[in-house]
Amino acid sequence: MEFIYAETLKDVATIHYVFHGDSSFDYIQKDGLTARNTVTFNYGQDGDNLIIVGLGDEGDFSLEDVRQAAGSVFQALKEHGLAEVQVDLSGLYRHFSHQADVLAAWVEGACLGDYAFDRFKSVKRAGQVRVVHLLGASFDQMHTVIAEAMMRADSICVARDLANLPANYLQPTSYVEKIKALFADTDASVRVFSGNDLETEDLVGLQHVGAGSAHPPAMVEIEYRPNQEKEHSVLVGKGVTFDMGGMSLKVVRDLSESRFDMGGSAAVVGAMHYLATTEKDVNVTALIMIAENVPDGHAFLPSTVIEYPNGVSVEVANTDAEGRLILADGLIRAGKLAADEVINICTLTGSVGIALGMDMAGGWSNRDIATKLQAIGNDNGDLAWELPLVQAYNRFLKSDYADLHNIGAVHEGGATVAALFLEHFVPEGTPWAHIDMAATIQARDNRGYHVKGATGYGVRLLSDYLLSK
Repeated sequence: MEFIYAETLKDVATIHYVFHGDSSFDYIQKDGLTARNTVTFNYGQDGDNLIIVGLGDEGDFSLEDVRQAAGSVFQALKEHGLAEVQVDLSGLYRHFSHQADVLAAWVEGACLGDYAFDRFKSVKRAGQVRVVHLLGASFDQMHTVIAEAMMRADSICVARDLANLPANYLQPTSYVEKIKALFADTDASVRVFSGNDLETEDLVGLQHVGAGSAHPPAMVEIEYRPNQEKEHSVLVGKGVTFDMGGMSLKVVRDLSESRFDMGGSAAVVGAMHYLATTEKDVNVTALIMIAENVPDGHAFLPSTVIEYPNGVSVEVANTDAEGRLILADGLIRAGKLAADEVINICTLTGSVGIALGMDMAGGWSNRDIATKLQAIGNDNGDLAWELPLVQAYNRFLKSDYADLHNIGAVHEGGATVAALFLEHFVPEGTPWAHIDMAATIQARDNRGYHVKGATGYGVRLLSDYLLSK
């Protein structure tokens, strides 16, 4: 999509945003068309040249609402075959103090709402908007703001594309190649650990979890450190490209959504892509832990004891709790990299969705990192809620044969027990946060700028946290 500032009206369909009670659109009030994110075509005095987007009440309207409103109209536009539109942003500009913030949020939402994963469709999506004329006052650096917002949205869509790919198109080997290609023209360096490297580097979790797959596991290290005077942050992403549960086989009607189990790694890849392509001033290394958890004669078994190089042994009670086993490798590796702080992100437990619903991730930390992530998510739309590390729950991880079980002895508090498991592998004295995004990886329907399928959750959360330092 191309965004162009326009001083005068063009002879194309015009998008108007309307707050509830806006007197200039009295004829719309009669039909109640100003409920938040309603989109109406071919309505009103200007016939089919008018597109109305309801914004709801003005009092509680935020920049996230701007993103959602932009996404809503561009999702609706997919069905109308319009190649060119114009949008009047003057009403939105008046509501906020800084026009640049409004425009950035609107462009981001529009690009995300315009997203479609139709790679495997024989009939592609009809009518993608190519040109958008922006009406309303111009300001300095307008083009810079637009370009930045588009690159930000593009990196979120990178994460969406990766997570949406089916198992026959994304497995450990191809995932590694895709990561290498994404960073080939950036200042980030990519190092791949696979084969004998896994044994040399004591990546024992990856070796066990990936043992049943025809596609060997790997750890990909992405280093982007243009300013090494800053604190060195290490991100660890869970990249289980497909999770059958291993020998503890999942039994559900439709297992196809198991491809989303690499969503945490997609968030890390997307965040690193954004930071590197926009040449941000950060100091960060990413560890992408990649495996496919499927059963065969070589797969690891329940009762297996894994001995980690930090001295912690783990009895595998359930091979479907595999994500924490490979994240443990990444957390230990972060210590070898002299991390000043570590954040891991993953689709780890169903419990977090039961606790917080489908729109919010859970966050745990041994410092105040989760508090900061929650505040950042409230602003940028990647919602996260801080939950406590209840140390007493460590009793549920006790094993008769090793230091830890990989699952808790009770069903209650499963997301917190999983966080406590990971804490045993955090380098001593290192600030750490754990984000469980199992519920937020996938949109169940088209809503706002969320398109059914992978959401790209976590790209903004991680990027904005690193940029805030």
